[in-house]
Amino acid sequence: MMNPFTGSIMGVQIVEDPNMKEVVGEDWSKVRSPARARRRRRKHRQNILPLYAPLKQFYHVGNRIFCHPAMAAHLRAAIPERRAA
Repeated sequence: MMNPFTGSIMGVQIVEDPNMKEVVGEDWSKVRSPARARRRRRKHRQNILPLYAPLKQFYHVGNRIFCHPAMAAHLRAAIPERRAA
């Protein structure tokens, strides 16, 4: 049950961190010559961009849960709403 005023679930606060993401691949579309870039990338910067995805892990520390905002939305959707008595 979620408290809409404090943003907590049964006393556990959800902290959203947009930096919780993982590298899932690379975008080579801006590289002019992929073979040359592959050969030179150890010593020289190339136009290869990392592709990120939300980290699917939750970190529970004390009474807080740290997660990516997309995973926080999944967590909030899975929790039933409090019924008014």
